[in-house]
This record gives sequence, structure tokens and C-alpha cells, in this order.
Amino acid sequence: MVLCFGDSITEGRPGATYLKYVKPRKQYKNFGLGGDTLIGMTKRVARAIDDPKYSGVKTIIIGIGTNDVLHPFLKNYARSWTRIVDGLVLRGSVPCEDEAEFRERYEILLKMLKQAGKEVIIFGIPLLETDIAELNQKAVSYNEIIKELCGKFMSTYLDIMSFQREVKSRQNNKGTCFFSKNVFEPVILAILTTYLPFTDMVSKRRGLAVSVDGVHMNTVSAKGLAGLIDNAVQIR
Repeated sequence: MVLCFGDSITEGRPGATYLKYVKPRKQYKNFGLGGDTLIGMTKRVARAIDDPKYSGVKTIIIGIGTNDVLHPFLKNYARSWTRIVDGLVLRGSVPCEDEAEFRERYEILLKMLKQAGKEVIIFGIPLLETDIAELNQKAVSYNEIIKELCGKFMSTYLDIMSFQREVKSRQNNKGTCFFSKNVFEPVILAILTTYLPFTDMVSKRRGLAVSVDGVHMNTVSAKGLAGLIDNAVQIR
């Protein structure tokens, strides 16, 4: 069994999850939680490590950080989003305040996993198909931190952002998108892309190459990440 921790990118709501395409699919367990952050997910990982039913698990896949980038922005984006972010914080999905805290918290996570004797595969924050420069730069900076710490702790780093950039470049795609200030739109999007087979249709209609809304993966991205993970698991 391989435990897969993360946020909505892993959960696959909205959009597509890589866990639909990994092989063999049945050996992977989805611990994705929409809206979760590095701090929130670390607590969930700690509980799983201490759970006797997962004592035999050797490999853990981590994909986290997108909401550490998004939540501080969304909190001031619209009043409706402020309420959602505040609710997630109350739940325990607290975003890191800055790069320094993100680095510190991520190092704590990797130390914990190393001490537990787990083999760790980490994929970076996906490409944000948005024209909001501060979010794009923050995602890149956080990925640099993740990659550096993976080297320090001998963990496998998968650069999904570079894969997505290559896809977007090959298509000569300039499309961008970001969340609507109407918070009901993500609910509709989840229905269309998670529970109905319209993921790629939504992505195409919005002029996007690798996501359904500027953040969450379409099928191309999910399959690409699954391929990277398949290769990493086989090597280990």
C-alpha cells in the first residue's frame, strides 16, 4: 500500500486526480483533502504514521503547498472567500505565513517521515494557469524550497510544474483563468469534473492546457503526474 497525502489536487475534486491513472491503482490510498495546507496535512500524516493499520506502509506520496500560496490571497479576494478560508483555518488547514515558515514546516514534515523510516515521493506545486503574478512567483519560490529539502532528506522530487509548462508551450497555449468570486462555481465545477466526465471539455472551453480552473488538474496533467509517480515507484 502507498499512502497519498495532499489537498484537492490529490483528492481530485474538482478536476482530475493522478490516482485514477497510477498502476496498479488499487495499491494507492487517497488521503487528499480539499483546502488543506502544509500545517494541516502534517498533522494527518502524523496520525497515519501512528496508526497500527498502516505500520507496514513503506512509501508515502506528498503533494502540498498550493493552498499555502492561495489562501492568503483568497482571504482578501472576496467576502465569500474570506468566510471559506476562515472556516478552513478553524478546521486546522492553516497556511504558512511566508517562505521562512514554509521551509521550517516542510523540514519538520520530512524529518518526521525520515525518522519513521518511510520512503517519500514528493511532487511540487502544479502550474497555476493564471495571470496573477504574485501567485505564480510564490508557487515557483515554494517549489524551490521543496526541491532543496528533497535533496537534503534524500526524497524523490517530481517536477510537475515543468511538465505542465512543456505541455502548455507545445500547444502554444496562452490561456489563463482564476477562481470566480462566486463561491458556488467550484461546487458546479466539482460536479462537472469529478462526478461527470466533462473535465477536459471544461478545460478546453476555458482555453486552458493543463487545468480546469487555473489550479486543479485536467486529464493531461493527472496522467502526466501518474506517469512520473509510476516511474518513481518502480525505481524505488
